[in-house]
This record gives sequence, structure tokens and C-alpha cells, in this order.
Amino acid sequence: MLDTVQVDLGAGKNATYMNLFTGVIPVRNKPQRVADLVHYAQGPVLKVICSEFVPTYEHQVRALMKDGSGWHSATTTAFCLEHEVDIASHVKASVCLALDEARNSKHAASFIFKLVWFYRDASTTPDFPHPTTWRC
Repeated sequence: MLDTVQVDLGAGKNATYMNLFTGVIPVRNKPQRVADLVHYAQGPVLKVICSEFVPTYEHQVRALMKDGSGWHSATTTAFCLEHEVDIASHVKASVCLALDEARNSKHAASFIFKLVWFYRDASTTPDFPHPTTWRC
């Protein structure tokens, strides 16, 4: 069950939000692990190297997520990234899945994404990536 949390994105105004992004120190006598991160079940996998850490704030083991009813948090494991992760290629590989999800949603804006999907091969704007590079 997810807990609802209020998150104020104002600079420095919300201690919970600030604690979620504190640095941690990995436990060095435990082995590193490779984790496969996915946003869509059928989507691309982002492999990352993680280490266990000892939480100093309860918020360090809370994951934030947002849906139509607002922000929620759920308890997660105490693992941190070992290295900086470049997610650019992962995001590019997820564009078609995100577009498909948006165009098939019940949200009023889905109409816009249906049009984008329909005209995805018609872009000729030089400063905008041609949608056929999305491989949808």
C-alpha cells in the first residue's frame, strides 16, 4: 500500500524532499550488485552497479512516484548507485513506449499524443529530431 506524501518543490522548503536527496556512504565490505532498471515491462533495460548503504534517514529508503491522484511514496531497499549513470540512450529508447502510453490514456491531453503518433513521420522541422528516429 502506498502512502501519500505532500511534496513542496520550493527550494529548501520541505525537509522530507531535501532528505530524499541526501548523499549516502556505501558499505564497502559487501559485494556490489548489478540491477536492471525498467520503466516499461516491455521496454529497454538500464543496467546499473549498486552497493548497499546504511540509511541515516527513513526517507533514504522511500521511493517517490506520481500518478493521477498525486505523489506517493513506498519503502524500497537501501542500495545506492556506484557510478554516475547516463540515461540519455535509455530515455530515447523509451520515447515510443511513453508516446503510446500517453495516446492511449484516459487523460484529456491524450488527443494531442494521438495526433503526434498519427503524424510522427511528417516532421520536417530542422531543429526538432525527426520522429522516424524514434522507431515507433
